[in-house]
Amino acid sequence: MAGGVVIGVFLIDYLINNHPEPLWGFFFGLILASAIFVGRQVAHWNISRFLLLSVGFALAFGITMISPAEGNPALWYVFLSGTIAICALILPGISGSFLLLMGMYTIIIPALKQWLQYRTMEHFYTIAVFGMGCLVGVAGFSRVMSWLFKNYKASTFVVLTGFLLGSLNKIWPWRNVGTYLNKQTNQLTDFTDLQSFKAIPAKEIRVLTEHNVWPHEYIMSDPQTATTIIAALVGFVLIFWLERNVKSDSID
Repeated sequence: MAGGVVIGVFLIDYLINNHPEPLWGFFFGLILASAIFVGRQVAHWNISRFLLLSVGFALAFGITMISPAEGNPALWYVFLSGTIAICALILPGISGSFLLLMGMYTIIIPALKQWLQYRTMEHFYTIAVFGMGCLVGVAGFSRVMSWLFKNYKASTFVVLTGFLLGSLNKIWPWRNVGTYLNKQTNQLTDFTDLQSFKAIPAKEIRVLTEHNVWPHEYIMSDPQTATTIIAALVGFVLIFWLERNVKSDSID
């Protein structure tokens, strides 16, 4: 986890600002393969389990369709986001979308990066409160998941598979902006052309809606189609390579 934090703050922060399409492609491949892997843990599928799969898919997909909120540096909100974010260790697919929708990537990642580089107390408080939220979240939610796996193991795997599939909507590599808010003027604007959009400083823009498109329809930047597809394939294959080292029994 410590290694992941460092990689996430520096490497992924760089990639998401400079090469977002291949990065999202890599994550898309990872999650798609993970959904297949989790779904394969259930040996027997029937109508009721397909209905549960649909419920999990609809819930995660619906969350990804909500407009992202504005990040809030208030410590109570930082704590709340920590309790939700840590659930990514237990409930894949949905909690990452929650943190993004809460707008906290723009608060937590820069704060952690600043603290790692300069050891500022202001940013330390933010990270410490976020960490306490993570501890509370994992302590509470792990008990819920333990109970579910003990009593409804197969159904839980089915819903998790739906969560993973539904969350793919949020990380599709090619997304054109639909509407955005100019935070300086508080003006809601429909995206018309890239030049006008990029003329506004990034920190003054809050994207409200996006549309998933095919690479040839993508206008936000270079789609990097070949690189993105290769990155997705690498992520996909990586999961199944790791699976070879994991022995698990199917669940009836």
